[in-house]
Amino acid sequence: MKNYPFIQAWGHMLHSFEYYIEGEVNKAIKLNAPFDTVYFDLEDNPIRFGDILNVKAQEQVIKTVSNILSHA
Repeated sequence: MKNYPFIQAWGHMLHSFEYYIEGEVNKAIKLNAPFDTVYFDLEDNPIRFGDILNVKAQEQVIKTVSNILSHA
């Protein structure tokens, strides 16, 4: 699964189950969410990478996305 690596990264960082991550990726595809969507809020609005304010979280997301893309 190489779609929406930011959603995958966020899910892995939170230790989410794979079925949940796949469901979020499928939601992103269905909603035609931006590529850098990290997760959805309670109203299914995409929260994008640039919306993350915590620098440590941003660094971890980028590291995880790079790892995902290198193994795609």
